[in-house]
Amino acid sequence: MDADFSRTAYGLRILMPGHPAVRSLKRKFRPSNHGHKVWSSSWLLIDYLQGRGIIDGKRVLDIGCGWGLAGIYCAMQPDTVVVAADADEEVYPFLNLMAESNKVKVDFRHLAIDQIRRDTLRKIDFLIAADICFCDSLIDPIRRLIGRAKNAGVGEILIADPGRWPFDDLAELFENKKGAELFLWETRQPVRTSGKILRIKF
Repeated sequence: MDADFSRTAYGLRILMPGHPAVRSLKRKFRPSNHGHKVWSSSWLLIDYLQGRGIIDGKRVLDIGCGWGLAGIYCAMQPDTVVVAADADEEVYPFLNLMAESNKVKVDFRHLAIDQIRRDTLRKIDFLIAADICFCDSLIDPIRRLIGRAKNAGVGEILIADPGRWPFDDLAELFENKKGAELFLWETRQPVRTSGKILRIKF
């Protein structure tokens, strides 16, 4: 029966909404800040990272992690340590379930974007995020986070999005900055997904 409610992509075991364990969690926990499902831009990040080895041995922070599949993918790579942060602590049981299903450990922090301070960022090499810039009120908090990450010594940032206008406005703030690039990306697994990735390398 389990096979009917899970699928595999990028080496990840993905539990579907109809999976009994997911359904059980949904009866107990109700994420309120858009944390009710896996958002599609996670697949863009994972597809981009696949086979590149750029996170191997790194300390990764997954911002606005939701159910955490991008961070979990990172945790499956050699010698990689992952911390996942989200403003909604109700996502943690779903993150934990997905991590356990993939036999990895991901530490969770209940933090909004503006609560991620330099002392946390100093322990991070690589920052990832998907679908976090979905309204204009998030542009400045993310811009400030990027500034703190640079000052704290984070080496690289990847932010993926379907291409919403707030994300495009955020990307414009960095388009002429050294080490920043915006590019289109597409994947066909586990579902066809297209969008943009903002990469900033310090």
